[in-house]
Amino acid sequence: MFGRQVTVICHENCKKSLSDDNSLQYKTYTETTEIYFGNSKILLLHPGNAHTSGDTVVIFLDLKIIHAGDLFFNGFSPFIDIDNGANTENWIEFIETMAKEYADFTVIPGHGDVTDIESMAEIWGLLEVFAGTSR
Repeated sequence: MFGRQVTVICHENCKKSLSDDNSLQYKTYTETTEIYFGNSKILLLHPGNAHTSGDTVVIFLDLKIIHAGDLFFNGFSPFIDIDNGANTENWIEFIETMAKEYADFTVIPGHGDVTDIESMAEIWGLLEVFAGTSR
């Protein structure tokens, strides 16, 4: 669809899952990377295995917006993609860290309405039930 006009920036595990598509150019990272749009710094973070092994969270620092992707299902039960490396304990820890570090940020979930970090933190309880843990 995009051909060689676009470079896909993703976690290295995500690229492995897309490795059959040789029509795209890739730039991969392992833990975190930053890109700039004009003067705006954008962070790309890998939470470790969470929803999958190749998740990326995008943080638009200047706008105070987090695009959480499938790490957050607002109004829906989270999908734990075991076949692709899901780990609920890592997922819970990452959400806790995000809630502390970015408390005043708006969150764009992978599914559901745009919300705040507090709503994202409510997923802890569901994940703890699924993981069989409590904090």
